[in-house]
Amino acid sequence: MSRPTRTHAPQPHSTTETPVMPLRHLAAAALIAAAAPAQATLIQFDLAGTMDNAIAGSSILAGQTFLASFVLDTLAPVSASTATDARHDAPYSSVDITIGGVAPAPAAGTSSFARVANQNQLDVVFNFDINTAPFSGGAAGATFGRFQMQYFTAGLLGATADLTTLDTTLLASLTPFQPQVSAGTNNDAAITLTRADVTVLSQPVPEPATLALLGLGVFGLWAQRRRVA
Repeated sequence: MSRPTRTHAPQPHSTTETPVMPLRHLAAAALIAAAAPAQATLIQFDLAGTMDNAIAGSSILAGQTFLASFVLDTLAPVSASTATDARHDAPYSSVDITIGGVAPAPAAGTSSFARVANQNQLDVVFNFDINTAPFSGGAAGATFGRFQMQYFTAGLLGATADLTTLDTTLLASLTPFQPQVSAGTNNDAAITLTRADVTVLSQPVPEPATLALLGLGVFGLWAQRRRVA
């Protein structure tokens, strides 16, 4: 006698999914971390022009050539600030400034700074040794020679006045306001600029470690969607 064939009732497939919340949280955290910029924005300024008049007590004369090239680091630390402005000491590198073919020596102490104010103004300032060429004494009582200029327009800076909020696209579209060289009070010479180029050398971009976090975040979101599907 043949034995009856046993049939096994099919077992239901488990519908319980592996918890995905930790993976979702990991992916979100990786994406948030990857979003933070890790590199400074570097802005190069290239200027050329002529001196409009002489500066008393110095060898700076009308018609002399003025040339300047320097790089501004927008992540330079804030040296002093108020509710409406901030000063960044020594934020420049690759500085090359000449007046009448002579490169003035930096002043002792704080020889340069950038100042931002009221969400609409950037001051660029370099101080020079008043006792060396081309200033060579300047006016009586002068303590330093100076080159300065401003960029000014509404919306140049963000809600907080510091270099990190500088709108570089807007900055590059502006003409410098009141570029001049001075040596003491009421002893200055305006500069007629024939060139005033602003070039963004680098934007905030992720470093390799940040790119790895970004990849982890994208993979985590993809893996989560695949499990749910």
